[in-house]
Amino acid sequence: MWLNEVEMKQSKDRITAIVKGYILLHPEEFEAFKEGMNAVRASIKDEEFGTLEGTEYTRALYEMPETLQTMLIMSLPEEDMLWLKDGIPSDRKQGGRWFATNFPVFRIPDKV
Repeated sequence: MWLNEVEMKQSKDRITAIVKGYILLHPEEFEAFKEGMNAVRASIKDEEFGTLEGTEYTRALYEMPETLQTMLIMSLPEEDMLWLKDGIPSDRKQGGRWFATNFPVFRIPDKV
C-alpha cells in the first residue's frame, strides 16, 4: 500500500517527532554521531553527490545512528518505514531524499 498525501504528511510528522525525541533522549550519542559524520564526509570522493571512496557507483544519501534506526523501526507503522526506505513506485528515493533534506545532520552529500 502506498501513502496518499495526508498519510505522507502524517508519516513525515511521526518521523520528525521520533528524530526530535532521539536527539533529546540521547544527546551524548547524537554528539558522537555528528563527529563521526565528519569522518564519513571526509571519505567522500565526490562531495557534490556523496559517492564514497572505494566505490564506483555507491551514492550514500544519509546515515543514522543505530539507536535512531531502532526507534524508527519500533515506533513507525510498516507503511511509514516502507516509504522512508523504498519511496513510491514512481520515485524510489522519495522518502530518503525527504529525510536527508529535512535532517541535514544525517545527510552525507552536499546535494540531495
